[in-house]
Amino acid sequence: ASSEEHWLSPLYQRESVYISLNLSGSDFKVIENYHREAEQILLEYGGRPNWGKHFYSNREYLRSQYPRWDDFALLMKEFDPDRLFSNPFLDRLFPFDV
Repeated sequence: ASSEEHWLSPLYQRESVYISLNLSGSDFKVIENYHREAEQILLEYGGRPNWGKHFYSNREYLRSQYPRWDDFALLMKEFDPDRLFSNPFLDRLFPFDV
């Protein structure tokens, strides 16, 4: 896919390929292990997760992949200082320490 200029897009400033890794079933542990292992392989190649899917990447890795990460965090702090539009997932990835 063509590159984009949206700061947190997986396509930010680079052409990319999408790989969908779907696995269904009732054994959550098997599914979780599958997704964790697959994500680790993709991260070795500079993969960026889909924000609409479940992923396990940590803040440090994501900051390394998105050059405007801290700029986005500053905008969050400016426009939502009380974290009204946040949740535990976003709080983990965007603590107000920038």
